[in-house]
Amino acid sequence: MSFFRLPNSKNQRTLLVIYTIVFLDMFAVGIFVPLLPYYWKELGIRTEMLGFVTSVYQLSQIVSGLILGWVGDHIMGRKSVFLLSLGGSVVSYVIAGIAYHQTYQEERKGLGIIILIVSRVIVGLVKQTFTMARAVVATLAPDSDRTASLSQIRACMTLAYLIGPSVGGVLAKELGREVPAFIAAGLFAFIFILALVFVDADEVGFHPAKEEEKPSDDTDASKKGSQEGGGVWRLLSSGGLGAVTVTRFFNTVFVSAVWVFSQQSLADKYALEPHHMGYLSSTKSLLSLGVQAFAVSALSRRFGEERCLRYAFAAACVLPAVEACHRSLPLYLAMLPLHTLTSEMIAQMFESLFASVIPKSEAGAAMGAAGLLKSVARVAGPVHRGPRFCGMIPRPSR
Repeated sequence: MSFFRLPNSKNQRTLLVIYTIVFLDMFAVGIFVPLLPYYWKELGIRTEMLGFVTSVYQLSQIVSGLILGWVGDHIMGRKSVFLLSLGGSVVSYVIAGIAYHQTYQEERKGLGIIILIVSRVIVGLVKQTFTMARAVVATLAPDSDRTASLSQIRACMTLAYLIGPSVGGVLAKELGREVPAFIAAGLFAFIFILALVFVDADEVGFHPAKEEEKPSDDTDASKKGSQEGGGVWRLLSSGGLGAVTVTRFFNTVFVSAVWVFSQQSLADKYALEPHHMGYLSSTKSLLSLGVQAFAVSALSRRFGEERCLRYAFAAACVLPAVEACHRSLPLYLAMLPLHTLTSEMIAQMFESLFASVIPKSEAGAAMGAAGLLKSVARVAGPVHRGPRFCGMIPRPSR
């Protein structure tokens, strides 16, 4: 299967536009977001406040994810949510650039901090580009191409974030650190126009007004769930969707809990310096891109989603056990492609199985709810279970 192969020309055009929007969106994010720590530092943020100011985006995302997903399905339409996300990003990133300007005057740095916090709250509240993109793919892609299409979204995001930070670093060095924020805002404005012109409101999913006139089987099922007291939370707790949701949630809790500690353990075990960890991170990203673009679709077609997920979980149990029995960096590097394939397969098979059982008319709300649960799991894992898992990680001998 080619990277962007889809079954019919109408869906192909729509989904190619969605992939382009996702790539450019993540590229714009990559230009600016890695520079945020320097913005906070030069604005003079106190250490004890750093955790709060860096978390306002995630907190805002938790608030907006479920709401905008549901609004896109039932009130505004998914195209309108795309435009809201992109337009809000333009405003946010312009404000961020203005905030950095306050660093040039010592007495205005406090104002700069407030402006930058406001910019992160704005983008957190409106930015649901990737939620809507996944909802559109879940709606338009047939079952045979669903896994590949969702994996292509992840590949677009990975590729964009491989390129974006380097471009942002060059722009900041050569033109000034506020420039990447304004460049990113310009990119979001371009993406807004792209979505306005080329995204058809009817093609990207269920337009609320038309759904009232011509209800489908999916919307009938959705209405039935709502009448029974359901909404999206009923969707997430019913049938196969409930099993996928719960399993995915606890997997995310475990992975989030272990990740920070495993990175430190890895550095200690193999005596890796920060630049070594940087090289390792880049290698993992390149491997992830290859897996997302090619391996996931091929394996899911060959073995099926559920069997791939079972195989990936089995490998996820065996690989750490093997790693715990050796201290050879070359062997770890040789096993790295298998580690990457396993983690990507688990993540993508969960997402594809989730998309396969949600009613298409509720895809935005369901994807938003899944994103909310993922954010909660990423917070809950390290905070509540991290110390327990930390004790399970092998420590280097002294």
